Amino acid sequence: MHCLRHTFATHSLYQGTDLYTLKRFLGHSSLKSTIIYLHLIPERLQQCKSPLDTLYEDDE
Repeated sequence: MHCLRHTFATHSLYQGTDLYTLKRFLGHSSLKSTIIYLHLIPERLQQCKSPLDTLYEDDE
């Protein structure tokens, strides 16, 4: 069951669920606990787009 919670948290994050919502889904009192559940893959982080990137693109 514990492994399923970690998997759920990681997949939810990758699908765009924000950390605050994940914290509530998992029943954590702090974001620190939620972050422990997230297994971030470095390649996946590199694919993430910053909201600032869209500001730059709009200027072009």
